[in-house]
Amino acid sequence: MFEVISIGSATEDVFVFIKPKVFKGNIQLIPGSKVEAEKITNYTGGGATNTAVGFSRIGLKTGIIAVIGNDESGKTIEEEMIKEKVSVKYLFKSKTKRTHYSVILTGFHRQRVILTYRGATGSLEDLNKIKWSKVETKWIHLSSLHGSFALTKKIINSFNARKTKISWNPGKKELKQGLKKLSPLLKKTSILFVNETEAEMLTGKKDIKLNLKLIQKHCPIIALTDGPRGAYCFDGKKMLFINTLNLKVLDATGAGDSFCSGFVSALIKEKPIETAMTWGMIESQSVITHLGTKNDLLNEKKLTALIEKNKKKIKLKEIK
Repeated sequence: MFEVISIGSATEDVFVFIKPKVFKGNIQLIPGSKVEAEKITNYTGGGATNTAVGFSRIGLKTGIIAVIGNDESGKTIEEEMIKEKVSVKYLFKSKTKRTHYSVILTGFHRQRVILTYRGATGSLEDLNKIKWSKVETKWIHLSSLHGSFALTKKIINSFNARKTKISWNPGKKELKQGLKKLSPLLKKTSILFVNETEAEMLTGKKDIKLNLKLIQKHCPIIALTDGPRGAYCFDGKKMLFINTLNLKVLDATGAGDSFCSGFVSALIKEKPIETAMTWGMIESQSVITHLGTKNDLLNEKKLTALIEKNKKKIKLKEIK
């Protein structure tokens, strides 16, 4: 039996490091012009691969459920998962679509522009072949499937029926269903991950503390990331806030996935929620200082060492 399985997208990400013109906060790419790229690098990405590697490096028995193409990008993803000790038993190859591919324009501080081709991630016929009742795991981490809401419901309902713990980091297509429609699924999850903007999509409110309370009424634990400012968590009894380390950000891609994997890993290891907040924050801070969504994900030894090194900078507090 797996300790955790990550379900979601598997991509090849091409990072293009540029210095475009910026006017009033907007990046300018002028038609007919030529923008010099300072650096180009290729990495794998996607919610499923990012979190699966995060779990595996912490030492958890990990699997991945995703769809890739029968192409070089898919081969690269499969080989990397094997290298990272992630089971590829449920890594399917689409017969008709190429691997999900993204071009990430980065290099202008905390922001980036992502050009994405969904490809095999939207090939739901492969995932529909799975006999979900036969998949044995203690936890699943579900990120966006970029596709059928019916499949998302099917997955959550199937695992909940067997008392499997579920962490969920929904995408925009899921969030657009609204809090009322998502409520039956949220009640079956153990923890929901959203960022500030996503929480506002669900509630229509801008106040973070209010959003934590409103959303937590529908699920046991809500974790809300707030970019460079930090992250919040509320379990109905205790509301926590943790700051970031204010490090120099090379690229923020993958920050959310690394927070999720650190947080959930701590819960799987039966650590208190304060430890989960700290693990999540430190993992995300490590990732954003490097290109690639998982290149500097940490094992437990390095994670605890980095926490010890920065213990005076980490401000974890309960808020009222």
